[in-house]
Amino acid sequence: MNGADTVGLPGDPVEVAVVLGTRSEAVALAPVVRAMRRSNRFDPLVISTGEQRSILDQVLRALGVRPDVDLTLPGTEPAGSPRSLPPEAVERLGDLLVACRPVAVLVHGDSASAFGAALAAFSEGFLVGHLGAGFRSPEARSAAEMANQRLIDPLARWHLTSTPVAAANLVAEGIDPSTVVVTGSTGLDTLRWAMSLNRGGSAFGESALRDFALGAPAAHGPGRGGPGRGRVLACLRTADRNCDRLSRMADALRRCAEEGADVVLPRHPDGAPDGLCRRLGESGVRVIPPLEYLDYVATVRSATVVVTDSSTVEEEVAYLGTPLIAVGDDLPSLDGALLEALDRVMTPSGDEVRPDFDDEPEAARRVLDALRRSSGRVEVSPSPGAADVVRLTAVGDITPATV
Repeated sequence: MNGADTVGLPGDPVEVAVVLGTRSEAVALAPVVRAMRRSNRFDPLVISTGEQRSILDQVLRALGVRPDVDLTLPGTEPAGSPRSLPPEAVERLGDLLVACRPVAVLVHGDSASAFGAALAAFSEGFLVGHLGAGFRSPEARSAAEMANQRLIDPLARWHLTSTPVAAANLVAEGIDPSTVVVTGSTGLDTLRWAMSLNRGGSAFGESALRDFALGAPAAHGPGRGGPGRGRVLACLRTADRNCDRLSRMADALRRCAEEGADVVLPRHPDGAPDGLCRRLGESGVRVIPPLEYLDYVATVRSATVVVTDSSTVEEEVAYLGTPLIAVGDDLPSLDGALLEALDRVMTPSGDEVRPDFDDEPEAARRVLDALRRSSGRVEVSPSPGAADVVRLTAVGDITPATV
């Protein structure tokens, strides 16, 4: 059984299964789902694995995406590890795909859900599209996630990358260039959509958003009763529980709170463990429940500085123009870096934020274009590097009869 045997008459919309289970996957795949639903070529079948159940449902609601199938697979949160799905979960995904018979299966990134769905689809003969392919972390933030990312590569028919560098990574590793397409970041599509709504409340309070809009310095932290040193948003997603890094991050956040900063740490299922969050709360850090997506965007906009170990958050924060500290193994003095950032810059001015926010899904449209095309060619400059130019020359158009 494969996707080529299951399509309807030429001209009919073709069904593409979109599998997601984590917050990052929901954010990246939501604009693709919306673009498919607006098109006359694709009919998305949204499958939720429930890998990060505690935050997945809230972000799907905020993004207006309702799963067509909710599996809540064994081995996912809270009962199991977020790093892998057990064989029976992959088998259930395979059975579902055979029953639904989509022409292709689209996954994103490096989660257990992404790898499990790609493996199930490939095993049953379905075409796989890998969105966010080719990302290679400069450091081992999560060895399990990097393994998932690389294991999906040989299973995929379409490697849909966010950047030319990611495309160059795949080509250098032996992936067929005709299967690599630079689409841009669909996560930024979602960010533009959220900004166009202009809704959401900052965890730092409404006064923080007013300060942000006026370009005023963040002189007071909510509830602190006096002058502070700005607003620090900490987004910790250390899935591999790197104890040394977590300890350094906790020390830095604690010191910033002691120095008078308003430090906010939204909980995340793959983030700091309960005991550490409790100790941080006792030291003045505001540990809060996971933020709704629109509230998260508002909080990033009104922060003085964001500290994170997540590449997804890095991309979002950099796009919004908020000062950022990306935590890695090569940053020995995190508390010093944070305090220096708070001294150097207060709330960013409106001029630092991109002015052209709209809800047009630019990258999502490129994803759909890539799924329509039967072949392509990626040209990479002779010396791979950050300045490489990777361009796609696409040939042919996939119709329902030829997928």
